[in-house]
Amino acid sequence: MKLKIFITALSLAFVSANALTQDIPTATESKPTGEAGIDYNLSDSGGEKQGVWIRVYADGSLYYVGSFNSGKPEGQFLYFFETGELMSKIEHPSSSNSTAQTSAIHYRKNSSVQSSGFYISTDDQEKPARDGSWGYYDEGSKQIKQETYSAGLLNGPYWIKTKEGSLVEEGGFANGKLDGLKTTYYDTGTVRQKINYIADVLEGDFQVFYISGIPKIEGNYIEGKENLIWKTYQEDGVLEQITHYSYGNRVKEIRVNGSFEETFADGRSKEEYTYRN
Repeated sequence: MKLKIFITALSLAFVSANALTQDIPTATESKPTGEAGIDYNLSDSGGEKQGVWIRVYADGSLYYVGSFNSGKPEGQFLYFFETGELMSKIEHPSSSNSTAQTSAIHYRKNSSVQSSGFYISTDDQEKPARDGSWGYYDEGSKQIKQETYSAGLLNGPYWIKTKEGSLVEEGGFANGKLDGLKTTYYDTGTVRQKINYIADVLEGDFQVFYISGIPKIEGNYIEGKENLIWKTYQEDGVLEQITHYSYGNRVKEIRVNGSFEETFADGRSKEEYTYRN
């Protein structure tokens, strides 16, 4: 069952922009005909909402329309901006399946898709929580970001792209915190940085690269502090400097190649040294 839900979540996150923006209704055409309290907005003898219900803004324009079954939302709900454009399309599961996810597509006023994903209801949260894969889109409804949630917390892989489709950043979360390898990229597609985290704290290997792909900095973190041997390189790949750290404290520095400048506390140049291996 979990596998089926996960596959469904991915399918919504990756659905094409054209599919998300097809047949977008307006508030005018979605408002039910008849009279409130007679044809819609009805409750049963126990005071539970039944059938089609609407809410309106102060000026009478439609805010939402949807159906209830014994007081619980069921099926499609449409939410609108005060000016009449579709704001959100929410698909609730049947009232007999309280554990199922609620799918959602959120729109901008220009009808472009802003985000899409799933919600679930949790006992410890008043509002539904994001769950599974969520996609985020630019003004042209092209996906530029994806996140993974578990009961409202970021939990799983994410990525960010440019409007042109180039990968900018990718990584993962665990229980709402950065966890594992985070990789960032230059516009050319080459790797800019590789950074490792455990629960939002830098931990393990740390690498920075030139746009050519040649390493610029290599080091290691422990509990968010520089540790062990750090190396810096020149753009041609030649080793520039080696620095030894112990839990954030600089123990030893070895200058191998290049020019190094020492400054006074106010930033003024003090001395310059050139080293050649």
